[in-house]
Amino acid sequence: SAVIKFEQGCGPIETEVNVNAGDKISFSGGSASVGYRVKRDGVVGFVTAGHAANSVGKSIMYNGTTIASCEATQQSGNADAAFCAITNSDYSPTNTLSGTSNTLSTTISEPGVGTVINKIGMKTGHTSGKVFSSGATISNLTSADYESGPGDSGCVVYSYIGSTGARLTLGIHTGASGSGTRYYTKANEVNAALGTSRY
Repeated sequence: SAVIKFEQGCGPIETEVNVNAGDKISFSGGSASVGYRVKRDGVVGFVTAGHAANSVGKSIMYNGTTIASCEATQQSGNADAAFCAITNSDYSPTNTLSGTSNTLSTTISEPGVGTVINKIGMKTGHTSGKVFSSGATISNLTSADYESGPGDSGCVVYSYIGSTGARLTLGIHTGASGSGTRYYTKANEVNAALGTSRY
């Protein structure tokens, strides 16, 4: 029939999924949040909390699909952090903040006491607070008063600079003490512990 036209197919559709800073990840034993994208020895991945991805080789899932493997983890000294290498090429970490169109800057900052900072995690979403201490409160972690909950571990902590519109990378959420104090591992300490770099 002249109304039927056959064309050569291009093969199966390849899915491409963005993994954004603050998105939910899961693994055997629980869930946590994506910190931000990094490279380690040229390998693309992202960082999260070390107490979440607590063993090398641990599989990391995103919406039920295994997308990454823990390649390095530390829960001592100045860092509670892990590097998760992307193992599924259909998934790509981005610098987009979860649930927004906002871009996280690759510039790292260590703000002083009183600075307003933000975090985006899978449990409590976007919250903000002020830095209490940027010194050696607990293993050189920084303390602040933003809201968080179970599952936010590993999520990105950043600061917003109104004059430039930049959202600077500060680190990853580590945990809480009592009802009002939260802690994050500084991005520079994450890089030092894991051999990672922002991009």
